[in-house]
Amino acid sequence: MSWFDHYLKDSPVSTGPGFAYFRDWVRYSGSAAPAYAGAASYPAGSRQAWYLSAADRLVPSRSQIVPGSTSWSNPGAGAAASYSEVSGLEGQVTLPPDLTTPYDTPGTFGAWTTPALASPVTIIGAPTLDVAFDSPAVAVAQTAGPGGRLQLFAKLYDVAPDGSVTLVHRLVSPVRVADVTRPVHVELPAIVHRVEADHRLRLVVASTDAAYKNAYAVQPVTVHASPTTPAVLNLPVVR
Repeated sequence: MSWFDHYLKDSPVSTGPGFAYFRDWVRYSGSAAPAYAGAASYPAGSRQAWYLSAADRLVPSRSQIVPGSTSWSNPGAGAAASYSEVSGLEGQVTLPPDLTTPYDTPGTFGAWTTPALASPVTIIGAPTLDVAFDSPAVAVAQTAGPGGRLQLFAKLYDVAPDGSVTLVHRLVSPVRVADVTRPVHVELPAIVHRVEADHRLRLVVASTDAAYKNAYAVQPVTVHASPTTPAVLNLPVVR
C-alpha cells in the first residue's frame, strides 16, 4: 500500500529502506526482533577477507598464509563426484541415503576452512573468490574451444561444532574459466546467512556437480597458497 501511495498518489510515504533482507534465523527462533532488516543501499556492510593457506586453511591475514598447494581432478567422462541438489528428482523418486545431504568425493575438490569463529558472522550478499588455477593440461585444451575450458563449482559450507555441514540454500556457483593462465574472479551466490560462534566456514571448489553437465576430459588442477600472490575469499558482512 505504501508503494501505491508513494508512486501513484505522489504521497510523501516511505517505501522502506533502499535494500532489505530477510533473516530466517530471527523468524524461526521465536525472537521478538523483526525478521526483516535493511540498509540505505547495497552492499549493506563491509568486506571480510579470508586468505587461502596451506593445510587447507582459511586465515584472516596475509601474514598468516603458509605456502603450499592443494590439488584435485574430476573423474572425467562427464561423471559427477559432488552433489548439491537435484531438485528435478527430489520428491519424485526415492534417493539413496548419500544423496540426502550435499557431499564431495575426496580427491575431486579443494577445500579451505576457517578456525572456529569467536563470534557470529552475518553474511549479506555475494561472496567473491579471487584465485589463480594451475592446470597445464587445461591450458592446452582450452585453445580448442569452450569444451576444453576448466569447469568448477564454488560453494560455502557452514560447519557446526559436531562436524555436520550445511550448504546454505544448497547454492553453488558454476564456473567455466575462460583462460586458466590468468587469475579468476568468481562471484558466489548471494545469500543471507548467520554463521554462529564456534562454527567454521568452509570454501569448496569442486570439479563436478550432479545438478550440472560435467567435463568429459580429465582436468587436474592445483591452487598455490602464497603470501605474495594470495588467493582471497571476500565475505560481505554486517554487524
